[in-house]
Amino acid sequence: MRTLFVIAGVTLLSLRVAAQTQTITFVSDTSWSVTDPQGNPLGFAQSVCGAPGAPLPPNCTAAPGGVWGADSQLSEIPGATWIWAPGLAGSTPISTDPEVLFTNAFFLAGPPVSGTIRIAADDFAKVLVNGAPAGTIGSLTDAGASAAASASLTTFDLTPFLVPGANIITIDGANASFGCTTYDCNPAGVVFGGSLEYFAITSLPIDIQPGSFPNTINPRSKGVTPVAILSVPGFDARSVVPSTVRFGKTGTETGPVHYSYQDVDLDGDLDLVLTFKTQSTGIRCGTTSAVLRGTLVTGQTMDGTDSVVTTGCK
Repeated sequence: MRTLFVIAGVTLLSLRVAAQTQTITFVSDTSWSVTDPQGNPLGFAQSVCGAPGAPLPPNCTAAPGGVWGADSQLSEIPGATWIWAPGLAGSTPISTDPEVLFTNAFFLAGPPVSGTIRIAADDFAKVLVNGAPAGTIGSLTDAGASAAASASLTTFDLTPFLVPGANIITIDGANASFGCTTYDCNPAGVVFGGSLEYFAITSLPIDIQPGSFPNTINPRSKGVTPVAILSVPGFDARSVVPSTVRFGKTGTETGPVHYSYQDVDLDGDLDLVLTFKTQSTGIRCGTTSAVLRGTLVTGQTMDGTDSVVTTGCK
């Protein structure tokens, strides 16, 4: 067995898992899918701009009018543009798509560490992560609150809502009339940027002779040696292709004679357990570690290392 340690609230097995911090950044741009409040798809977001001659977000493709105070902060979220529903122009009635949802998916290949978003809106926006509200700005009834929401970027913490694997971020934006009937005198838009940080598994979490420690191997044995590839938060052992696995002193020696899926560490997740002919592993008296190498369904090859103690050598 091994000791345990905790990273970002997730318990991992010491000496089995190597991880490094990875960061995903995102900004408001035309890659965000747009739906109405009933979930009907409208297409992808379009960039929207202020009035001609005013400081504008870069890469604008439409100009319904208006200038937002938060434009002065866009250098803090590089690449972000104000966006709204596709197909709108300045003459479009504001009754057309007054509320729209922008959605994108992000995959964290490991336990989440942190997440933040900086956002401005005209007139109102709600930030949701995996369906849970993470924060709101602006108002549909209070002109002062609406103006404040578009005047500067507001920061929200996304960390409590992130999970290993797929994460869905949704920005629910809405526009109020405040006396105007078309977009050229009452523009709508959201602009935002953020980052998601997670621990990426960089080595296979393996356990030689699962359930026992130290991991004793008799190099002269004519039997087999079991090795488990463990499922841990952010990594599913079933993503390893069993036919690609090799195990031994250097990780190139021999393939498995049998494999199965079992919950060997009793954490509720299925692990991949493989057995190898001991005398084919290249492990000799005095060997202190062994390597397992395998290819994931994504095509990535990863190694895992565990300690061994040789016996029967006298």
